[in-house]
Amino acid sequence: MENHPMEPTNPTNGRERSSINGDAGDDKPRVVDKRRFRRLLDEDVPTGELLPEPPRYPSYVEELQSKLQAGEARLLEYAEQMRQARQQMDAELEAIRERLRRNMQEQVEQSKSQFVGPMLDVLDNLKRAIEAAEATRNFDALLDGLKVTAAMFERHLQAFGVVLIGSPGEPFDPRFHEAVESVAVEPERDGQIVEVIQPGYRLGDAVLIRPARVRVGQCSHTE
Repeated sequence: MENHPMEPTNPTNGRERSSINGDAGDDKPRVVDKRRFRRLLDEDVPTGELLPEPPRYPSYVEELQSKLQAGEARLLEYAEQMRQARQQMDAELEAIRERLRRNMQEQVEQSKSQFVGPMLDVLDNLKRAIEAAEATRNFDALLDGLKVTAAMFERHLQAFGVVLIGSPGEPFDPRFHEAVESVAVEPERDGQIVEVIQPGYRLGDAVLIRPARVRVGQCSHTE
């Protein structure tokens, strides 16, 4: 029996055989799909554990971004607190205004009642004087009743601080007197009130209710 030597293995024999079998000229590199290996690697990761995501920015940039986001959140929180505080302050101011208006109105009504109350006594006296004059036809009694009523009315005005202004002999004061006519008088009466046509009234020392209408003396010539 003859021993034939073994032929050395040549990796190119396959290509040569391929070329012999009709694949001649196919020199393209062999492509290996590595996605299968990637899936195998992913399957080796325990369930619930994710691979850490690589940072997109340097660490100091991410720190600055986190501080910026925290600052924006605090700013929004402060803005909301300021808005709520302003709403509460507006509501409290409106309540104070309403309370002041109500208190002022109550004071006005109280002042009116304090003034009108005594005037009712004057009205009652006037009605009684009229009834007495109609019953007796005594006009002297009516006159006396009117005088008493007028005196009572003046007393009530004085109780409220109303002062009568304007009387003959007083110096003319344009703040409280209104001159309707000038009358020739002696030099010593120049600038004085000669006659009161309509008395005036003031409340206290400065509040003028009505000026007194008067005739004022005026000296025609001075020596």
